[in-house]
Amino acid sequence: MTLDGVVLTPQLIKAHLLNASMLDERGINALLSPKDKQDIKLMYDLLTSIACLPDTNATNSPAEQQTQGLLVLLGKLYAHLLEAYTNIDLTLHQQLTHLSAAAHLIIAFYAKEKGGSMPSQLYFDLMTMIKNAYFCVAKTQVDDPEGLFWIILLGSDPLEVLFGKVRTISGCDSNVDQLQLANRTNSAVICTNILAEHPEWEQGPRRLNLQSWRHNAGDVSAKIDHINPASWKGNVKVKNVVLMTCWQEGRRIAEHELSKACWVPPFEEMEKDGTHDIGDGQSQFGLRTRFGCGSAICG
Repeated sequence: MTLDGVVLTPQLIKAHLLNASMLDERGINALLSPKDKQDIKLMYDLLTSIACLPDTNATNSPAEQQTQGLLVLLGKLYAHLLEAYTNIDLTLHQQLTHLSAAAHLIIAFYAKEKGGSMPSQLYFDLMTMIKNAYFCVAKTQVDDPEGLFWIILLGSDPLEVLFGKVRTISGCDSNVDQLQLANRTNSAVICTNILAEHPEWEQGPRRLNLQSWRHNAGDVSAKIDHINPASWKGNVKVKNVVLMTCWQEGRRIAEHELSKACWVPPFEEMEKDGTHDIGDGQSQFGLRTRFGCGSAICG
């Protein structure tokens, strides 16, 4: 990928991870050249390794300092996403703030480098994921002001759990025809609704003593995939959240991180020219109404 005109190749990333003593050479090679391109654990280990890179050293050459600074900035983006979805001690306010910071960093990267920073499809998926989280919290505040909201339930895990219940109901017959699937899905949905009202009855895998990803950077086991509402410790009451505040706090964090990497925050200019939007990076909707002030999300 390209950031601020610098191409971050696997060789550069490997050199900086080795210098930081994050992992041994064999482990780094496995992260950067996986045999299985869809190995989620290796992907997670790579993100945590980059997210934990230390700040640049003044004794390094200017080129090394620039590359290290950009990798640290990229790591900030990864850290915001990891914190929002895997740090079980965060409140809903903190989660949304991290997502806002991630959105601002992503649009800063994409606005300057376009497809060099990430594929347009990835940009759209990330922004849609973040926007959906804000929209869902806003709708919950209207429908159930005293309710709880877990961002971790917005993914595909609940659907996988539902299919697991369908197969459990099936007994020894793991395959179902169309009629059986319809009947058993209805029963599985009823079970899911009951367990949603009484999470203490759910005896699925949970990790109440799960450490932060920062304590396991570069070597995260599959336990991170076992996070569920029963194991979440942070306050997730929607009444404690002001969406505009979360959005603006995230922007300030992103501006600070960009400035620290000697990257001029572009958000004020984006608001002035009114051509940027979190949906596609460049559109007819201005940043002021659709991104910077967050009125389309929080209004």
